[in-house]
Amino acid sequence: MKQLSRICILIMCVELLTGCFSPIKTPPQAKYFFNPDVATIRSEQTVETILINKPIAAAGYTTHRMAYIEKPSELAYYTRNRWVAPPADMLQPLLVDSVQLSKHFRAVAEAPFTGRTRYRLDTDLVYIRQNLAIMPHRLEIAMHVRLSLIHISEPTRLG
Repeated sequence: MKQLSRICILIMCVELLTGCFSPIKTPPQAKYFFNPDVATIRSEQTVETILINKPIAAAGYTTHRMAYIEKPSELAYYTRNRWVAPPADMLQPLLVDSVQLSKHFRAVAEAPFTGRTRYRLDTDLVYIRQNLAIMPHRLEIAMHVRLSLIHISEPTRLG
């Protein structure tokens, strides 16, 4: 009888352990990327050149995780939705394409670049998030953009 109870306990332990190590099905993650229909205003082409640096993302927006807010100043992340790359990494090609399509600059370079350009475009991604605190929900994006004159090839009168 004692041996039978030991066998039953052993069988129950084996069943319990195999249940703990069985594969758990998790829902697949959805991955998103930027695919805008870029509308640009064409302008007259100049002889100017521009370097477009990679955008710098603020804390909380440097990962693949997609952010949302339900309350002001309370950032949360989706568990099953992700960007295919950090948003700042996906913004640089969009900026380059938009500037190239405008035809305003003779040459558009993107970082890393070791040559000389007359202008430089720097951007900071402040946030990109879905705002669930308002109805209807909306996607919000905020960026700081700086255009700098970095190389003066001939005397230029300022002011």
